Amino acid sequence: MSSLASYTSWPFTAISNNKMRVLMKARQFFSLLLALGTSHALNTSTSGSDVFGTGVYNSSETPASLPWNTYNYCNAPHVNAKHYAVPNQSPGSELVYMNVMIRHHKRTPDNLYPNENELNPAAGWNCTDFLQFNYGGGAANVFHNTFTPPDHPFISLIWNGTCDEGQLTEAGLRDAIRHGQDFWGVYHTKLGFLHQVDESEMFIRTSVADRTYQVSSGLLFGMDQATAHRSWPVYTEPSVIDSLVPNYACPGADAIRNAYQSVPAWTDHLQQNAELKARLDATLGTAGLADWASWYDHFFDTFTSRTCNGHTLPCNSTGACVAEEDADKVHAIGDFECNYIWNTAENSTTYNQLTFGVMFSELAQNFISFRAGKESHKLRFYVGHDGSMVRLASGLGVGKVSPLRWPALGSEFIMEVWKTTHGEMFVRVLHEGTPVESLQWVALDSFIDLLQAQVPGNIFERAMPGPGQKSKTKKKAKPSVSSPSASTGYIPSNEFLDNVYHAEGWSAQANVLCAMLELPDISSRSGLKKIHRNFDAISSKLNDIYDYGHRAGDESLMGTVVAIYSKMSADAVLRDRIFNEAGFLQRLMPILDKPTCYHVGLHALCSFTHHGGLNVRVEIAKKTPILLQLLEEQQNDMKAAELTITTISHAVAAVVCNETPPDAKLVKIVDIPRILRVMIAFIRKPLALTLPTNLLFEHAITIIAGATQHCPKAYQAYPAAIDFLVACTRSDDITTRASGVAGILRLHMYDSEHDATAIDPMKIMAALDHGWPKNLDDKLLEGNPFESEIFQLMRTLNDFQKAMFQVARDHDLYSLGLKIAEFIPRTEYSITQGSFAVEDPLTGKRSVENLGLPFTTWQDALPHCANAIRARGRPDEADKADILDLKYLIMNSQAVQAHAIARKAIQRSPHIGFYYYVLTVVAEEPEGLRMAKKGLKCPNLTPYIRFGLLFRAVEHAVHLALRYFQDAVTGGREMKEGVAFAMSAFEDSQTFINEAPPDSSKMRNAIYINVLMSLLIKGHELSNDMHELLDAKKRLDLADDFARFCSRPISKIQMRSEVSPAKAEDDLADWLEQVSLEDPGMNGHDHHHRDGSVTHPSLNINDVELYRCSWCRNPSAVLKKCSGCGKTRYCDSACQKEHWKVHKKVCKKDGTEY
Repeated sequence: MSSLASYTSWPFTAISNNKMRVLMKARQFFSLLLALGTSHALNTSTSGSDVFGTGVYNSSETPASLPWNTYNYCNAPHVNAKHYAVPNQSPGSELVYMNVMIRHHKRTPDNLYPNENELNPAAGWNCTDFLQFNYGGGAANVFHNTFTPPDHPFISLIWNGTCDEGQLTEAGLRDAIRHGQDFWGVYHTKLGFLHQVDESEMFIRTSVADRTYQVSSGLLFGMDQATAHRSWPVYTEPSVIDSLVPNYACPGADAIRNAYQSVPAWTDHLQQNAELKARLDATLGTAGLADWASWYDHFFDTFTSRTCNGHTLPCNSTGACVAEEDADKVHAIGDFECNYIWNTAENSTTYNQLTFGVMFSELAQNFISFRAGKESHKLRFYVGHDGSMVRLASGLGVGKVSPLRWPALGSEFIMEVWKTTHGEMFVRVLHEGTPVESLQWVALDSFIDLLQAQVPGNIFERAMPGPGQKSKTKKKAKPSVSSPSASTGYIPSNEFLDNVYHAEGWSAQANVLCAMLELPDISSRSGLKKIHRNFDAISSKLNDIYDYGHRAGDESLMGTVVAIYSKMSADAVLRDRIFNEAGFLQRLMPILDKPTCYHVGLHALCSFTHHGGLNVRVEIAKKTPILLQLLEEQQNDMKAAELTITTISHAVAAVVCNETPPDAKLVKIVDIPRILRVMIAFIRKPLALTLPTNLLFEHAITIIAGATQHCPKAYQAYPAAIDFLVACTRSDDITTRASGVAGILRLHMYDSEHDATAIDPMKIMAALDHGWPKNLDDKLLEGNPFESEIFQLMRTLNDFQKAMFQVARDHDLYSLGLKIAEFIPRTEYSITQGSFAVEDPLTGKRSVENLGLPFTTWQDALPHCANAIRARGRPDEADKADILDLKYLIMNSQAVQAHAIARKAIQRSPHIGFYYYVLTVVAEEPEGLRMAKKGLKCPNLTPYIRFGLLFRAVEHAVHLALRYFQDAVTGGREMKEGVAFAMSAFEDSQTFINEAPPDSSKMRNAIYINVLMSLLIKGHELSNDMHELLDAKKRLDLADDFARFCSRPISKIQMRSEVSPAKAEDDLADWLEQVSLEDPGMNGHDHHHRDGSVTHPSLNINDVELYRCSWCRNPSAVLKKCSGCGKTRYCDSACQKEHWKVHKKVCKKDGTEY
């Protein structure tokens, strides 16, 4: 007989469900939280004043005492072989494609002082030190020289010398050549990606400005000096439509920028720096000039152009000079203005998209062509301006991580595409030589989505708005039946129209219209019953009035009909009939384009999506593009925004916020990327804080957090949405925190893996042969190393093998059963899958034999051993037999049978923890949690059973907490129960972390949950640097070290001054609310819409005690009160009985019922 032929581990949790898959990629969550800290408070604006104006402004060379990537306005850091590193996310990946955009290098000032000649640099401006070629092919190689006649009558407007304004200087050309050398040193010499400087590999596009294509020549020469003798095509677009500058006219964007540069957020900084402005005006003669008063761009340009090219700051003829301190202030103000205009200002995203959307479209098309195999170049290189770079930075989300600064000369963005060994494509973006934090490894498809998300629909129409734009000032026009357009179909009388016209407000008009049509009272149940009986006739009357109003252009009639239908919809049956039979949606949508009544339509949509069923919500969801367009057009109408976002949240949730995958066609229609951009923009608006309720924020976070599961690419393409969810974890409101955590978890649901907690004994034995690493050895010695998971595993493995070899000799199944029953509570891996193998002495072949035993594989011994124990008939050994059967059933995925045996066994032996552990496996959360809590009260628990029960309690409680928080839209009881579950998971996970063996296979998951529950319970109390999480991070690193030593892979697991609306609308809202026929929450969810009350009340954590069993501490929604004192609560009679010895001393009644 041979020794053990083969065996593998069989974990006790072989049939455990995958609910731990709802834990996120914890390492990324940790790094995100710890790295961002307070940069992701709910106020997402970024001042960044601590970095504004810092860096180098007087030389292309950054001092050696400073980091190489220090901000240098004169010559930005860029990729170079010394500091470049390939991405480490997927070793072996290959660089396959690139797009690059840079700003031109140093030039003369692009703006002139009124008396520029008086402010000449002492050395003058010399541009003859390199030839400015500009000639036609096949003709003379002419170049131009700038000269200024000394007797020119307008000489005071220009400096002395040989340079024009905005002209590339010789120093700028040298910087461009060095830039090309460094670029070639990385992508040719170091990586071998580019093989030769040839137009077959490279496509170069510049603006029409001379300095940009001169910089391109310097770049090419730096890459290969042989290009000095070659002709090279540099592509430009016609100046009137050049998207790289950008240079096309965009009145729509101009209007947006003018608006946000007229609010205090902008004007305050001009007023605060009035003394500085006065000093500069006195020195430079710029007083009274609008271009020099509206922002500091001109001062910034004229100062830096001088100092970067080796000149001093300007001095006038009196000897007065601009002070260094004032120039430093101008640098800082310039950074502030840049960050405000393109990053933090209200509607800056829209402004950026309108002015650079065409360029983003071109970039997206480049990557799409590459993905499709149609790209003919390996590199597309763009040379633009500061406006190009800041818009690109804003659109890529760089300003969401740190404030934007004025793009330095030579500033650089590199977009690399890497192909992994598995054929997957990822994009890495480098900004000025350093990888962008949020774009270090993004799937190519997601990066394309990010670029396309910056391209507004109908960009030409939006950029060039014509007549007919929506205006809210249109005066109500008195209708007339003589209108030609109203000459067909139903025509009401003049008296009818006059009565409606003279009614003040929507509710009054609705009442008049109902009276004129002799409709039943739509505010009473009896009146609605009559409408039920005569629905066809009544809806026909209303539709006739609406159709007349539509033909005659009478917006008040159209809106009034919609308001009446909306009021009727309080009745659920009528609501469905109105929607399905009266053509309600087709009649409602046109009024959203009517300035006088679109609020009525939004109120109606809000009501129908709030109460309507799935079909109603899905049909309204299909109108999401129209609603988003309305939001973008009515940027400052916060009441309309509140109603629209509420409607979108209700409707779109029916499409994407379900467990089942959504219809792909519907997902495309609702356009989640656009929803995220628009809603985040509105949340960030200061005006949102002036609304009397929290409805806008609550509904926005509902859809932002809810759509993550099925639309993860939309979030990867718009990182600001993920930033928002992270910020929610720091909110004072626990529901907001729960939404943020749940949204992030769902975001990673499909790209996560099941945590690999199974142990391979062979690998552990091999590792132990080499000895414990010192840090792990030290950690084990801090406690009792003999209680460690690995020690118990190896001890049990050895004992189990001895027992199996013994039974092979004596065939005593009874003795084997008693031994195994002792092994099972020691470790999850107590039974190995092995067999007896016998080697044929003639052939040398091995074969599995039973050796006269009733089993072949070792695990199949368990039921035979159980029967042998029962055959002895000893009551005190009945539990041992049951333990064997239970282990066997669990290993064979027979949970139902195992649960039945465990429940029966508990009736006989209620203090054996193993039975409760069995009942926590593959159990519904409430029952699993209850059993875990009861089991923990059992005496004499082994470490394996105790910490197994504790972890099951944690696992079940966290899922219940998230479920209750998700359902608890209105706060109250469900919210308090959610807090109770969260507290239970937090406390039990903390106990597990502190007391379980450090090598526990469940330690990592316990740490993940503990961090999540920390954020849920006290995320708002965490310090700015979130150092409270550092201990968890260290523990996680240690747990990972144990996992690596045990050859368990580190899995990717998945572990929130009042604006008064018009009186007419207030009347409408009140009128619509005067009928209530349904119980709250029956078909939708309740909100406190009026009086400024908030939806989610604050919670007292002490309320948690009301939702915990007084004996086993199980949180539950169905605890029973002690009828004696009315204070203690219990899961059931068993818990009450166990607690009675303690409780009877304080209870009012001797012997209680519950």
